[in-house]
Amino acid sequence: LTRVLARVDAIKEWIQQSHDNAFSVKSHTGLVEVQMQVIINGESQTFEESISVLALLERSGLIGKRVAVEINEAIIPKSRHPETVINDGDSIEIIQAIGGG
Repeated sequence: LTRVLARVDAIKEWIQQSHDNAFSVKSHTGLVEVQMQVIINGESQTFEESISVLALLERSGLIGKRVAVEINEAIIPKSRHPETVINDGDSIEIIQAIGGG
């Protein structure tokens, strides 16, 4: 058990050094869980797993709405929403078009 816990600590240290502390690392009963930190419309958010742009829009209730998505200052075409995966440290802007007259 002591060797396992030492290995967990070594893995946590490696993750933090390798990713410039961009990841949040939690240890629960000897398991290491890595969380992703992203900025969405200026607010920090944490995800437990990788997520696509389409999944993010679904979670946000924006499917079927007219939106523009930008990741790290690059516009993501709607046709690429299902395949575009959000990465740790990404800065995302979601702009919703609102009509009126």
